Amino acid sequence: MASYGFDKQNSDSDIIKESLKLNGFYLLKGVLNDQEIKTIREKLDYYLTVQESEFSQDELKSIKEGNQLRAPLQYDEVFLDMIMKPQIVDYVKSQLGDYYILHQQNSIINKPSTEHHQSAWHRDLPYQNLVISRPLAVNAYYCIDDFTPETGSTIFVPHTHNVEFYPSEEYLKENSAQLTAAPGDVILFDTMIIHKAGYNSSNQIRRGINNIFARPILRQQLDYNVLLKEKYANHSPEIKRMLGFDCSAPYSVKEFRDRQLDRQKNKK
Repeated sequence: MASYGFDKQNSDSDIIKESLKLNGFYLLKGVLNDQEIKTIREKLDYYLTVQESEFSQDELKSIKEGNQLRAPLQYDEVFLDMIMKPQIVDYVKSQLGDYYILHQQNSIINKPSTEHHQSAWHRDLPYQNLVISRPLAVNAYYCIDDFTPETGSTIFVPHTHNVEFYPSEEYLKENSAQLTAAPGDVILFDTMIIHKAGYNSSNQIRRGINNIFARPILRQQLDYNVLLKEKYANHSPEIKRMLGFDCSAPYSVKEFRDRQLDRQKNKK
């Protein structure tokens, strides 16, 4: 395309980075294959039943926790494999650098004709209305079913990751963008962008898995060092660091210094 007055243009390889910087989101297509999608659907449905059995539906509804599976990777490594896909790792490193942690992993189950609490406008770091030059956290949201306006696909308000304030209702209505995505696609976005789930007016369940990666200065939603350490103790140093095993606060001066010594040994 013809232009003038510029001395440099981003290359095509920068499309994800510039899309997140300018719009706040990007759709990465075809990350999961058909068999992976089928397996993940079955496991999500099963583990949602397991997790929700600990509470009554009235209790879950009262705290806005219905139709939500928290930390599915505590049950099955298929949910770890998803976030270690090379495309996802490269994306997160391009935004946060080499040292980042999994802030949270949750599955949102958007059932037909049911209002989900995620249908309200929000940022995925709630109450942190601030702007900085580089992202604090980024999302990789896996679409496990068709994401369409009929199934309640995600609605974004572009550029709002770059402003502190909450826009007017009129602005939100006139400037929102609802995505369409296929099963296996991943929506990449800046965690500070304002967004919401749409209303599922179809007769199909719309499953998604939201993974948030953050700089290690942010506290994880759950203490994965306790929840996951036994299950993933024998994994690689990279995975254990990503899960935040070495960023929980030391409980003593001795543990603090032991950690420093361990890091020193790992550098050699």
